[in-house]
Amino acid sequence: MTGWQTDAACFGDTDLDAWFAPADDVRTVYAKSVCEPCKVRETCLEAAITNREPDGVWGGLTTRERVLLMRRQRRGTVRPACGKVSAYKWHVSLGENPCGACTAAYLLARGARRRAS
Repeated sequence: MTGWQTDAACFGDTDLDAWFAPADDVRTVYAKSVCEPCKVRETCLEAAITNREPDGVWGGLTTRERVLLMRRQRRGTVRPACGKVSAYKWHVSLGENPCGACTAAYLLARGARRRAS
């Protein structure tokens, strides 16, 4: 076990089913909620991608979400800055809860489209 793992918010969690549940399972939501504020989340995600972890939630992402992220990285797709509709869609595509700035931009754009109709 590496040093960053002992600093992880999930360290010592005995509910392994939550970390390795199917992506659409409510337990996965729990696992991701533990990852969200974790101070080593980025390190964990990087390790999962580097080691090609085949299963489980790592760094707040499921296996499918990590695969999508790796594809985007290979294509050179850069994550848009938060506060834009494109960033809102990026959050959603990764299964993340969009941040407040992205949600506001999305709702503002959606309202503008409705008014224009």
